[in-house]
Amino acid sequence: MNSDRHGSKNRGAWTGHRSFAQTQLLNRMVTWGLMVFLAVVFAGCSTKEERAAKHLERANRYYESDKLEEAEIEYKNVLRFVPTNGVAISRLGIIYHAQGKLLPAIALLVKAKEIRPDDLEARNKLAWSLQGGNRVKEAREEVLLILGKQPGHEEALILLGETVQSSNDLAEVKGHLERLRPQAENQAGYQLAWSSLYYRQGQVAEAEAALRKALLLDPKSSAVHATLGNFYLAQDNLAEADRFLKAAADLAPPRSGRRLRYAEFKIRHNDPAGGKEMLIQMTEETPDYLPAWSRLAELA
Repeated sequence: MNSDRHGSKNRGAWTGHRSFAQTQLLNRMVTWGLMVFLAVVFAGCSTKEERAAKHLERANRYYESDKLEEAEIEYKNVLRFVPTNGVAISRLGIIYHAQGKLLPAIALLVKAKEIRPDDLEARNKLAWSLQGGNRVKEAREEVLLILGKQPGHEEALILLGETVQSSNDLAEVKGHLERLRPQAENQAGYQLAWSSLYYRQGQVAEAEAALRKALLLDPKSSAVHATLGNFYLAQDNLAEADRFLKAAADLAPPRSGRRLRYAEFKIRHNDPAGGKEMLIQMTEETPDYLPAWSRLAELA
């Protein structure tokens, strides 16, 4: 019995030792397994971020070179790896705005302002996209935010004048322009905004004077020439309208409503064949610019 008792004790001690050893081994295995898992996860995250960074670098080069189709592909690649990348979202929205794709532009630029609220370029394009989508009140809100940060922002000043749809709007915008006068009076966009308000009130001479002042302030502004062209077209002065609309088109970027506007003027007034040729040239130079294709299809 003593022998059995001692044997039982020895077996118990050995069993306990073995159980302890197994526990230690299991703990080591779990620890190593966890370390391997975390290493794989972090390596995956690092790889995603590295790939996104490479695509972003290429996208930015294309964007700065105005190769928007290539930039669009690369920014989409960035978002495949990092869906919340603010630069990619913002610039993809700006690209869609330039291509005339208003709905996807608005969706992305709204998201961009949540991630990068101080990106004034994106917010300006959002404002113009909202205006183009007839969401005028929202467009004005964006414009006023931009002007609160940068009172001389030309495109925002121009758009502010174009958001007037009622007498209440007119009074509100007048008030904003008066408050901006000390900081923005010598900006061409400020004078364009006033010309728009004058014209809405039937003050044609004052509107023309503001436009001429804008031209003196910035003789190379496509926006100034375009507004003068539209002003003279409304006065049935086709010669002056042609002169200024052509200048606006020549000064405008490749994807531009101002180039489209001059083509439309030619089609409607003095040179239909020349206007159509302009549209064809636009589709060849910037095949991603949808408004030119749409207008060309209407003429087919």
